[in-house]
Amino acid sequence: MLKPSIKSEIHKLWKLTQGDSQICVAVLDGLVDQSHSCLNTANLTRLPTLIHGEATDGSMSGHGTHVASIIFGQPESPVEGIAPQCRGLIVPVFGDNNRKISQLDLSRAIEQAVNAGAHIINISAGQLTDNGEAEGWLDRAVQLCKDHNVLIVAAAGNDGCECLHVPASLPTVLAVGAMNDQGKPIDFSNWGESYQNQGILAPGENILGAKPGGGTQKLSGTSFATPIVSGVAALLLSLQVQRGETPDPGKVRAVLLETAIPCTTKDTDDISRCLLGKLNISGALQYFTGGTMSEELDTVETVDSVEAAGCGCGSADITKNTTNISAAEANLEELVTDELPEIVPASSVTTSTPFTTANISNSRPTTMSNRTSNYITASQAPSDLYAILQQLLSGQIQAEDSENYVERVSIPGILSGRSVKLFSGQVVPVIEVPNTRGLYGWKVNTLVQAAIQTVQAQASEAQEESIRRTLGSFLSRIYYDLRNLGTTSQDRALNFASTNAFQAASTFAEAVATGMELDSITVEKSPFCRLDSDCWDVKLKFFDPENSRRAKKLFRFTIDVSDIIPVTLGEVRSWSTPY
Repeated sequence: MLKPSIKSEIHKLWKLTQGDSQICVAVLDGLVDQSHSCLNTANLTRLPTLIHGEATDGSMSGHGTHVASIIFGQPESPVEGIAPQCRGLIVPVFGDNNRKISQLDLSRAIEQAVNAGAHIINISAGQLTDNGEAEGWLDRAVQLCKDHNVLIVAAAGNDGCECLHVPASLPTVLAVGAMNDQGKPIDFSNWGESYQNQGILAPGENILGAKPGGGTQKLSGTSFATPIVSGVAALLLSLQVQRGETPDPGKVRAVLLETAIPCTTKDTDDISRCLLGKLNISGALQYFTGGTMSEELDTVETVDSVEAAGCGCGSADITKNTTNISAAEANLEELVTDELPEIVPASSVTTSTPFTTANISNSRPTTMSNRTSNYITASQAPSDLYAILQQLLSGQIQAEDSENYVERVSIPGILSGRSVKLFSGQVVPVIEVPNTRGLYGWKVNTLVQAAIQTVQAQASEAQEESIRRTLGSFLSRIYYDLRNLGTTSQDRALNFASTNAFQAASTFAEAVATGMELDSITVEKSPFCRLDSDCWDVKLKFFDPENSRRAKKLFRFTIDVSDIIPVTLGEVRSWSTPY
């Protein structure tokens, strides 16, 4: 529940705007009960993710619904959100039956939000780290936000220690800690070096929010301080739109940090626990508008007490068992209690969900159809789809030494957003197949052998076993480590790179012939593209495992994913790099 003085600060903003539909805030959290009376008229769109189904009375649905209502709760409803007229994206990343998420999946969710037009991304969760560093996937996703001027607002964490969470500790992210009604840092709220420059405190004690199925509840934590800051930022962006300006999330972040109220010794014995300072709504507004809005507000005063500073919500990561921290708190990396979700390194994530790909195929269908007997041509009737798919799946239960054994099945489809429960109890996503081209199955050993045959002439000195190991590693990275669903253009480019294994083998041959092995696979927007197309560069980096001083070899091929079936543009390029 927000104190009356804090509410008055919000009302000052509301005199100018309750949000603008042009401003979009994405909530990356648990499932949200959009039918709740607080949210049923809000402008919310749910994006398809690995989390299916509807909100339940589970802890993660409670967490996601609570966070969303703090931002989007409608006027005169049980929970009046801070930016009710802004547009919202609901991006479920935590399930009630699975409180873990990898940094890779979080990165994909961030990319989805950016591609869907988000100006602000609220992440009330975090992974506890030793030094505040993230995996490459998450680093690149945060960089994508910087490149597109999208503001990430993330919880600082509830471990009650001088420790850092990602993504809150990453550059350009706005970290949010929690303070109580007296404006003092709450014991469980994290602090740390990175937060001293990019973090602010907001109220995070007994914050009112919507409860799945109806009703409300009060929860505490940095998870619930975070959406209040996101809501205030959304209102400031809405003011920019109202004034005919281009929304600038980067400027809003700078203003919120610049106007934060420093703590004093009356607030805490350790000033660093206050991060950079306390959220200052009136001060930010006055700074943001250059003082020109004071007449419209009747009075806009710079506050010197936390009571007039702002509102807060909670973070997803709780390490202490205190009565102030809700069991619904979510954690990106590591749960301190059994009640919390965690974000784990992508390489350690295992899943029983079958790998699916969207819109992938080989650029040489004739060649591929000769080497994989189950290739489906475009001329085949859709009614044949199920029979062929059944044949492919039946091959997966054959003995591995059987000529009918199929290790992988590639499906050129799109995720429908629906799911189905199998007899085994497993819930899997439903895939729609708009075009049967690219539906085929293979055994990896057979595929690798076929790829080796394509490069023997040009790389006769290459060791067959080395090529087999490297190409097998490439395919495994795509299918297991990356868990690629093909929901973004980057994913589709990566999928095509794996499916078009013969071209990949050609790039491997030169490097493998000199004793190098696969180091990393990255995808980035290509500066070279055809008109009205969507082109991405897939880069494969190789290193010498026996000589770290040897320059790395980098190969790049450009893929256009604008059509149903992607195509490769131009020749594969390669160069050496010391990094």
